[in-house]
Amino acid sequence: MVLLIAGQSNAANSGGQRYLGRQDVVNYFGGACYVASSPLLGTTGVAGDSWTLLGNKLVERQIADQVVLVATAISGSGIGRWQDGGDLNVMIRSVISDVTLHYRITQVLWHQGEWDFAGGTTRAQYLEKFTSLVESIRRMGVNAPVYVSVATRCDLTSTLWAADNPIASAQKALPDSEKRIFQGVDTDTLVGPLDRTDGCHFAQSGQEKFAEAWVGFLDKHRGNR
Repeated sequence: MVLLIAGQSNAANSGGQRYLGRQDVVNYFGGACYVASSPLLGTTGVAGDSWTLLGNKLVERQIADQVVLVATAISGSGIGRWQDGGDLNVMIRSVISDVTLHYRITQVLWHQGEWDFAGGTTRAQYLEKFTSLVESIRRMGVNAPVYVSVATRCDLTSTLWAADNPIASAQKALPDSEKRIFQGVDTDTLVGPLDRTDGCHFAQSGQEKFAEAWVGFLDKHRGNR
């Protein structure tokens, strides 16, 4: 599996626990592969990540022979920066150009939304901008399934969180099998306050729940690559 990972801090190096990958779980960055370890190369933050743990689980359960992690998540980034024309869209397309010289991306994992919930992005705006992101990477020949998390909860903001919010509604509406967009992990529901270090970022228990849930999704859709 070659996993292209994008989003904001909970998809970056902001976890409470650092992990070391097996020899067959690697982090691709800048034309080379390294044994995956927190903090992952290619993304922001200096703490733990959840993807190395996920890679270990996928190999241990024989869901994948090898896992290549391509990390591009940027802490505090809104969906507008990732849409076609945004600075992070330029970045992710550059990463795709580089990695596809060596590998075929098999899954895209998207975990983002807390910034847009706090910032007042509307449901329609989120749907439009995410669709623009997906279309931009499709034009680059990436036909891999895209998995969209439900991720809006972050108690570090001044905006009072509620589960029924416009961004969560948009994220739940995005899956479309014809467009090869599928449901990802609903961390609003799965990762509670006690699984977060500061009301927002995942503690070790949250990372374990998150990685385990991703194993289930990727195993279920094993044939979709």
